[in-house]
Amino acid sequence: MKKLKQILFALIIVIVVGAIGYKLFEEVSNKDSKKEQVKDESGKVVSYTGNYQELLDKEFDKAKSDKEFEFKQDNIYDLVHWMSNPVIKAKQGKKVGFIEPNPDNIYRLKTILEKIKIPHRDFFLENLKNWEKGKFTNVEDMHNTAWKMLDGSIGRAIGEDKDEINNLKEKYYK
Repeated sequence: MKKLKQILFALIIVIVVGAIGYKLFEEVSNKDSKKEQVKDESGKVVSYTGNYQELLDKEFDKAKSDKEFEFKQDNIYDLVHWMSNPVIKAKQGKKVGFIEPNPDNIYRLKTILEKIKIPHRDFFLENLKNWEKGKFTNVEDMHNTAWKMLDGSIGRAIGEDKDEINNLKEKYYK
């Protein structure tokens, strides 16, 4: 009987330690992930879980390799959308997903777009060339074009965020 109690006690300890270890592992592996949830106009919850910068970096690494570049069209529209989010004002003030439009990130997105063929590619490239110089042209149209290609239902751009654009210019384009 004493041996059975010892085995049960050891088993309980293993289960508790395993559960704690699993929880800690889960927290560490999700540390860099972001979960955005917003309700659209119809009440449907729109969400994205992931690291926005990570997707840009992953697609850039694929694009700069010598191999044929395979991509998901929606991923590319997501990247344009997320990079334009910081510099727009959104209807209802709701934005999901952010990638800072700094010179390095703009270069990465431009490199990706130069290697692929998708609708509106030339429009995006033309404007990103201006963005690289600190001239944030057509931010509203850039956002809404990508947003429409993703069947966006919340956060339509209704103008540019001049304060954020000025902050970016001050930070990167002095």
